[in-house]
Amino acid sequence: MSDLDPARLGRLLARAYRPGIALPTDLLDQPELLDLLAPGRPHGDGEHPVYRAQRAHRLIVSAVASLRSPHCDVLRALLDLEAPPAGRRITLNLTERRERAGTYFNVAGDTFRRHHEPRHTQALAAEIYSRLKAAADTARPAPPAAREGGDELTIPTREGVPRSAPPAASTFTPRPYA
Repeated sequence: MSDLDPARLGRLLARAYRPGIALPTDLLDQPELLDLLAPGRPHGDGEHPVYRAQRAHRLIVSAVASLRSPHCDVLRALLDLEAPPAGRRITLNLTERRERAGTYFNVAGDTFRRHHEPRHTQALAAEIYSRLKAAADTARPAPPAAREGGDELTIPTREGVPRSAPPAASTFTPRPYA
């Protein structure tokens, strides 16, 4: 991750606007961006590229969602992350997506491209960069359950005091109707 910088990340994200990344597998066509967002494991025992694409896609989607509106809405439109409007074909091209993004600022698509798109790309690149630098992946694993005493499984709470796990499903008995 030594070659990670926000300017390079911004250029790669801007390149991803044209095809869009509606699905995680769309990132497989952007190998440089994929390698930057979800690098493979060292020593040749890397995970399958589809799993890396899913990790990278989750990172992008969560970074977009963390920006406030209308900026998150604009980036969702540019990256083709939102559903198309009713009555439209499934895939919108980049010009149509820019027009849609421009509606949030009451400007035409070309005006949006020239004046607004670079700022939004830079904001997204900065958010992704900060997440990668802080190693704050989007899908954090649940905290490990703590075992106390015997075999009773306990779940940690916010106060740090573990509480007992719920009863087993086999002990469930439905309530009688009143």
